[in-house]
Amino acid sequence: MRLLDVSPRVTWPVTSGGRARVFNLLSRLAERHEVRQFSQASSCDVRRPDFETDRTLAPHYVEHRHRHWLGTPVNEAMERAGFGMAVLSGHTLALARPALLAEWIAWADVVIVEFPWQYACCRALARGKPVVLATHNVQIEKAESGGRVLAAGWRAWIGAIERRAVLDADLILAVSDLDRRTFVQRYGADPARIVTVPNGVDTNRYRPVSSAERADLKRRLGLPEDKPLIVFPAPHSQSPIVAAMAWVRKVARLMPECNFLITGAIEGNRARWERNLCFTSFVADYPDYLRAADCFFCPIEIGGGTKLKLIEAAAAGLPIVALGEAIRGTAFQPGEHVALAEPRAEAMASALRAVLSDAEMSVRMGEAAHRHARAAHDWDDIAATMDRALEALVAGSAARGRDS
Repeated sequence: MRLLDVSPRVTWPVTSGGRARVFNLLSRLAERHEVRQFSQASSCDVRRPDFETDRTLAPHYVEHRHRHWLGTPVNEAMERAGFGMAVLSGHTLALARPALLAEWIAWADVVIVEFPWQYACCRALARGKPVVLATHNVQIEKAESGGRVLAAGWRAWIGAIERRAVLDADLILAVSDLDRRTFVQRYGADPARIVTVPNGVDTNRYRPVSSAERADLKRRLGLPEDKPLIVFPAPHSQSPIVAAMAWVRKVARLMPECNFLITGAIEGNRARWERNLCFTSFVADYPDYLRAADCFFCPIEIGGGTKLKLIEAAAAGLPIVALGEAIRGTAFQPGEHVALAEPRAEAMASALRAVLSDAEMSVRMGEAAHRHARAAHDWDDIAATMDRALEALVAGSAARGRDS
């Protein structure tokens, strides 16, 4: 098959859960199919010294990063203002009318649209070809969740864009069975047109290490060994991560006996220490930093979808302390795979201390989480599910074309 993926964000470098999802799925599909990706670059992407308009991400998988004198800065500004949603990306794409997008849609057997924002533009160009909506969460639920409250008119607009895409798409890819049910109940989508394609993990890159290997990683990465190390990934400054970071700061003040490792570019891309908080800025070898930690902390309580970073921590065999939202839409079980805490700093600190002080429980939870991640969230298995769904869609579309 010839697959075209259209995304409001570039995929490479992989600096967020959404980018990781797109890259891991498409790179695996490219092992059997020709894959092209048309992405919209942000102003931040364009300013990177290694920015390239076209990049080959894997054999048979190329990404084109579209930039437009107006659309590029507008999309970034609106995403920052709109709870991390690139709501205007479809409008700026329609305004720019890039010839390459029309050419690639004509080339493709199926068009996959990441998020609902660009769906209408792509459908108009598809001319009867099957169009797939690849969701990362239920966007209206994200808009309605806690944190910054969006205006009622803004929420209604988001819901209208998502509703049209959900009801019109030939196939919808949902990240969880919970999101699948929500699309049916909220928008009246046909459940036969929705396939669950969960978030996953590369189980070869994310794997458990021994205590000796963990100590060696700390020394190699220049991390202190005198205190337990608790890791929280903060790859960007979108509202759910910013709100979670506020919890991390509160908990860190209550736990001077531990160090907190903050990976990612939140609060400025500058490595530094603040009391017992270690900010790494962006790191290319995140799995090593994850394996160097003694515990994974996930105080995310808004945002929707499923939390890819938690799945990665589970695959690495770390004991996990999280809020209930972090396991929403997954089969991770409280007490078996993860320790849940109430959204209070004192309760989170107590849960972290309980895990860190009980080596037997930490090992048991980490091993159980690792087994579950391998069984339910391996990217190879997930990509195979997506592959079968796309092949069935294209075959059905071809059969209908022959009959008409």
